[in-house]
Amino acid sequence: MDGRELEAFVIGPIGDKDAESGSPARIAYERAIEVLEEIIEPACKFCGLQSVRADQISRTGEINDQIFRRLRDAYLVIADVSGANPNVMYELGLRHSTGKLTVQIGERDHLPFDISAIRTIRFKRTPNGIVEARRQLGSSISTALSSGGDPVAATRIWFESRGELVPEEGETARIDDEETDEPGFLEIQAESEIAIVELTQSLEVLSTITEEIGVIFTKGTAQVRLIESRAGGAVDRLALADQLAGELEGPATRFGIGSAEYARHLDRVLPGMISLMDQIEAEPLLVNDAAGFLESALGFLVSTREALDSTKKFGESFQGTGAMTRKMKRVAKTINSGINLMIDSSNKIFNLEDRIISIQSIQKESKNV
Repeated sequence: MDGRELEAFVIGPIGDKDAESGSPARIAYERAIEVLEEIIEPACKFCGLQSVRADQISRTGEINDQIFRRLRDAYLVIADVSGANPNVMYELGLRHSTGKLTVQIGERDHLPFDISAIRTIRFKRTPNGIVEARRQLGSSISTALSSGGDPVAATRIWFESRGELVPEEGETARIDDEETDEPGFLEIQAESEIAIVELTQSLEVLSTITEEIGVIFTKGTAQVRLIESRAGGAVDRLALADQLAGELEGPATRFGIGSAEYARHLDRVLPGMISLMDQIEAEPLLVNDAAGFLESALGFLVSTREALDSTKKFGESFQGTGAMTRKMKRVAKTINSGINLMIDSSNKIFNLEDRIISIQSIQKESKNV
C-alpha cells in the first residue's frame, strides 16, 4: 500500500487568504479553513489518514492533472459542499463516477438542493456543532474504511450500464424493517445497566486522556517558564509554545471526539432511564426489582459529578496559556468545547438524581411496613 492509498483528498470552497479583510473571498477562505482545520484534519488524523486539500498541490481555481489523478485514485475523498461551489460540484461529480469512497460534509442551510438528499454530514457553525461534526466525520470515515461504503444511486446506475458490479445501496448497513414489540421493564433495566457500565468506561477513558494532556502541559509550561526566567525572547517562547501545541493536538482531538461520543451515548440511553423511572413510580411494586439498578445509577451520578469537577479544573488551567499562540488557541478551543459538551450532557442525567433518591425512600418505607 503506497502513501496515496492512505490519503484523504479534500475538495471544497477555498476563497482567497490574501483578499481584503471582510470581502466575500476572504470570508469564504476563513469559513473554509475553519472546516478544514477544526473538522476534517482532526478526524482524518484520528483515523490514520493524511488529508490533502486541492490548493496544497496547485494554484487556486485550477483543475489540473494532479487534481484529476487524486479524484480518481485517492483512497478517500472528503467533499465540503457548503455553498454549492461550482468547482466543488464538478469535482464531486467526477469522484462519484469512480464508485470509490466519498464522504460529504456541509453547513446546515447552506447545502445545494440537488445533492441535499445524498448522505451528508450536516453541521452548525457553533463550538458544539464543530465538535459534533468532527465526531460524526471520524465515525463515518471509520465505518467507510471498514465496510467499503455505499455508492450513491447515480453511481450504481452508471456502473450497471457498463456491466460492472458495485455494492447494492445499503448492503453494508441493512435495516430490519420487521416490527418489534415495545421493550418490557426488564429489557429497559438491563439496557440501562449496561449503558451505565459503558458510560463509566467512557469517563475513565476521558480521564486517562486528560491525565495525558496534563503531563504534557505541565512539562511544556515548565519549559516556557524556564525560558522566561532566562530572559528569553518572544521568538524562543513562540517556538516552544508551538511545539507544545503540536504535542497536545493529538490527545486534545481524542478528548474532543471522546466527549462527543460520551454525550451522544448519554442522549441515546437517557430516554430509557427516564422510562424506567416512570414505570417504577407508576408501579411501586417494581421498586424492589430495580434496587440494584437504582444503586448503580446513583453511584454513576456521584462519580460523574466528581469527574466533571476534576475536568472543569483541568480546563481552567488552559485559560491563560491557551491564548499564547494561534495553535494553542485551537487546542484550547477543542478541549473547552469537549468539556462544555460533557457538562451540558451530564446536566440532563443529573436531573434524575432527586427521582432516584425519592424512589429509594419508597423502597425503604416498603421494607419497614
